[in-house]
Formats: sequence, C-alpha cells, structure tokens
Amino acid sequence: MIIIMGGAARAAAAAAVACLAAGCSGGPGPSPQASAGAATTSASPSTPAPAPTFAATPPSEERAVLGAWLDEVGNPDTSAITAAVRPVVTDIQRLDFADLPARCTGLAQVVVTLQQHRPVPDAAAETQWSKALADLHLAATTCVPAAGRQDVTGLHRTGNAMMAAVGEFTAFATRISQLSS
Repeated sequence: MIIIMGGAARAAAAAAVACLAAGCSGGPGPSPQASAGAATTSASPSTPAPAPTFAATPPSEERAVLGAWLDEVGNPDTSAITAAVRPVVTDIQRLDFADLPARCTGLAQVVVTLQQHRPVPDAAAETQWSKALADLHLAATTCVPAAGRQDVTGLHRTGNAMMAAVGEFTAFATRISQLSS
C-alpha cells in the first residue's frame, strides 16, 4: 500500500508555491467561480479520457491509486507549472517586456503538454485540475499579445486568469487532502 500523506502534502505545498509564484498574496483577482466560464472555454488540442470515480473502490485502494498519480504525474506536473509561471510573474511585476512573450509562449506550451497527461483518478479533483490548467492557458495566451504591445490592461487580464488558476489549484489541493484523510 502506498502511503500518500507525504504525496498529498507535497501537492498542497507545490500548489502553495505556484500561488506564491503567481503573486497570490498581492492584489485582488476574480474568484474562481467568476472566471470559471472563461476558463472552461479554453480549448486544448485533445481531451484526456474522463477520470475514474472512486465510488466502488475501497478507501485504501483509492489512496494507493491517488498516491501513484501524485508521484508519477501530479507532483512533476506541479513542479513544471511552478517553473513556467515564476518567470512570467516576475516579468509582469517588473513590466519587463523583453522576454515576456517568449516566457508566456513557454507557459502555454507547458500547459498544453500537461493537458495531455493522465487525468487525476478522482472526478472532482480532475475538474479542478483541468480548470486550473485552462486558466493558466488563458493567462499565457492573453499574455503573449499584451506583452508584445506592452499593454498593461492586457497583462492585468493575464494576472486575473492566473489568480483564477490559483483558486482552482487551492481547491484541488484541498480535495487531495480530503481524499488522503
């Protein structure tokens, strides 16, 4: 049996790091519910298979399956998100437009890659994870033209989409913690 308390804690900590990288402690942003409509309209090149539900699975098996997903997919994906988001946020905060279009394009590419990965083995957590990725994709694709035009209003929309992603990542981490208990 895989014990996932460490894995769930790593996922929650990584979500918190992503929040810090996105500047979640500074400034208001829309609630995840307010941006959910915009986030769900982001298209991904292909949609992964639906996540299985845990309805008929014993709790110990659920934890083992979730632990394996966290170790194999969730934790590495969260690290990739954090690595891609941090330089984008830094450039936005500094209004450093020189490298921003390339960094936003890189973030979009990371998100598209992660959207192809195996889904979270819990339908509710998968929904939150997918919405967070869609919000990040929206942020990245909004950022590229805004950075190219040095459009601060466009970058504000980018920041709002990132804040929505932080809300979804937080909900995801909460769900993972609930499943781990």
